[in-house]
Amino acid sequence: MSRTLTVGAAAVVLLCAGSASGALLSFASDVDSGSFTFGGIGNTATAATDPTDPFKLLIDDDNGPLDTLEFDVNFESSFTIAYNSSVQLFPGVFLHIYELNGDFLFRDQGDGTGSGEVLLEGTITNGAFTALGGPESWSSTGTIQGNDTNDSESQVSYTWRGDDLPDYDLFADMKSIGPDDASFTLTAIFSNLMQTPASGVPLGSDFLPADDWESEGSFSGQANIIPTPASTALAICAFAMTATRRRR
Repeated sequence: MSRTLTVGAAAVVLLCAGSASGALLSFASDVDSGSFTFGGIGNTATAATDPTDPFKLLIDDDNGPLDTLEFDVNFESSFTIAYNSSVQLFPGVFLHIYELNGDFLFRDQGDGTGSGEVLLEGTITNGAFTALGGPESWSSTGTIQGNDTNDSESQVSYTWRGDDLPDYDLFADMKSIGPDDASFTLTAIFSNLMQTPASGVPLGSDFLPADDWESEGSFSGQANIIPTPASTALAICAFAMTATRRRR
């Protein structure tokens, strides 16, 4: 057996163990305090912002040492929800659960009109929308979420449309390979049918919102746009170990 090759394979194993990649994406609620983030009625949940309402899309290198990048963007979304079930957590307190599907994107603000080029596109398939509430209403908070796991039918995908950012594993027009996730936190949900602001939304007999609603919202997600260094190292590792066995 080659001692040199054995040491080389061991080094690649260490590389496998220590590799990490991916981009962490986020925005905070109320960058523009004059508008809401989400809105909807019935089975829709869409972006409530107008094209001149900017967000700060933040991108970092998986909590690595590089500076966080900031982009002035407009947020757009088009989600649909389908009622699944309601679970009573405590007397009078229910968790309403919906299947969620749809798309969202971040568009460069360009000249400030929101008509710039798309920077990032996202899709959630077989995700979830949940909201706390009473037996026939949402209260003032909810979540939108999806993620990729080995045993889940839920899927999240991203496509980066901006310039290449190799230090952040973002390459133009490349689709993510996973694992990916996306989560939006909704707060201050309200509708005009409720008596006080941020007091929730009444539900119809189909457990879908019976009135227009709006909410604040924040976002965070993980995107793995290109094959990770870890997977590349695994391939090298497998080759090195195969070569080692052949030389024995």
